[in-house]
Amino acid sequence: MEKYNVNDDFFYFWIVSSKYPNSYWLKYDWENNPNYLEFKENVRIPNSESIILKFSLNEKVKTLSFLKYDYFKSDALPLVSERFANLIKKYASDTIQFIKAYIFQSEQKIAEVFVPVFLLKKDIIDKKLSVFDEELEDYTKIYLNKGFIINENIFMVEKYIVVREDFVKDCKKNKIKGVDFYKEPFENPLYIR
Repeated sequence: MEKYNVNDDFFYFWIVSSKYPNSYWLKYDWENNPNYLEFKENVRIPNSESIILKFSLNEKVKTLSFLKYDYFKSDALPLVSERFANLIKKYASDTIQFIKAYIFQSEQKIAEVFVPVFLLKKDIIDKKLSVFDEELEDYTKIYLNKGFIINENIFMVEKYIVVREDFVKDCKKNKIKGVDFYKEPFENPLYIR
């Protein structure tokens, strides 16, 4: 029997779809919501069931077209549909916490969604192979030290979400809309000229 080797696995970087319209970016309710940085610290949020975050959508957008998406971007945090949240739970039920959020359009609630709080962060960028641009203060190409990944399916690396190939296949099978997956090594599409 062949020995299992994590280096044989394929990993992907999950980012917002290049087809995600600019008009669909949501606005965080800065006055009434908690400081958004609390949800980016990779730590479990206490009493999360009592939190409901509020976001607003530009009123010129067609609601039905917007609601076809499963992954939403805002000026503070990403959000996922209930359908996408349930799929994510199959792969990372213990390492992602979901905070309920409402999306409003012209003061009317149009959707109940979730902000994912990623609890697992790994410092596994292969610094020898990866390319860090000092001027951009970001990586333009990322290789992972895959030997440090054991059985995690979804986790953060720096500010990026990394997933296994099985998750990507499941997203495609379920026609999850709003995300693109880039195979590792990850070449950041923002910096490709």
